[in-house]
Amino acid sequence: MQDSYLPTDDQSEELKHFEDSLQMELDPDRVAILAFVFTSGGIREWNYYCGDMAQVAERINAALADSPNLPITLSSLSDADWSEMRKVLSQCK
Repeated sequence: MQDSYLPTDDQSEELKHFEDSLQMELDPDRVAILAFVFTSGGIREWNYYCGDMAQVAERINAALADSPNLPITLSSLSDADWSEMRKVLSQCK
């Protein structure tokens, strides 16, 4: 990442490929729905809504099986009323 912590053009292309791979694995049968993405401080964070975190982890591993090792951290929190999504949308107004 550049000094601004934003990705270079090459990194942006790699991130797009990564995101596309996730979408092809998670979205067709709605195992997880991509809600929003943050890029800040040299990190890109994809935020999905899902029901079964174990199934999502399994699908992510399948999607990235042929990719180079990447530093990926999966975490989850309960957000049944989509309050995090509402926070993001309120910032877009």
